[in-house]
Amino acid sequence: MSGIDSRLRAAGLHLAALLLLTAWLAGCGWQLRGTVDVAHLETLQLRGGSANLRQPLVSALRDHGIALGGEEGPVLRIVSEDWSSRTVSVDERGRTAGLELLYTVRWTLHDEEGDTLIAPQSPQILRHMDVDPARALAADDEERALREEMFSEAALRIMRQLQHVRPEPEDADSDENPEET
Repeated sequence: MSGIDSRLRAAGLHLAALLLLTAWLAGCGWQLRGTVDVAHLETLQLRGGSANLRQPLVSALRDHGIALGGEEGPVLRIVSEDWSSRTVSVDERGRTAGLELLYTVRWTLHDEEGDTLIAPQSPQILRHMDVDPARALAADDEERALREEMFSEAALRIMRQLQHVRPEPEDADSDENPEET
């Protein structure tokens, strides 16, 4: 009997700990990867950027209900993109055995009047890739896939920053009733 009681007690403690951890994570603002709250942005103008970045970014914006195009809404401007790679390891024959890929995108957000809503940001995405010199074609495919992943990561980081933009409060004067005399 005491064996069953101790197991029930342990299960209850595990459940309590799990509930406490869940409440703590929710309270600290943690959220699942890819979840952002940009409901306050209804329209957005997207300017600049390579097709490789624009595709996942446009997809993410549309998935979150943000209309693109036109001349209304804040302007998300992709100022520049930069790629670099460097060899981080070599094999016994001096051939590349490991690469480090670095992608940097510089962007900013302005309102329709040109006032800065988000100052220029430059997130950097870094990935490491092992290279087998005997399988050069596979290495090219892997690098292409990593680059696509890095574009998607950059789009996600931009989306996370966009959730911090809040709409201007409406004029309180327009909601007030004029005083009667």
